[in-house]
Amino acid sequence: FTEPKPNSELSCKPLCLMFVDESDHETLTAILG
Repeated sequence: FTEPKPNSELSCKPLCLMFVDESDHETLTAILG
């Protein structure tokens, strides 16, 4: 995730939800958050 945080958070979060399981989503939330 080399994109700017403002765009990465808004664009990546919904995409991540689609590609990863809820268990992995928690990890990604910690990374993105």
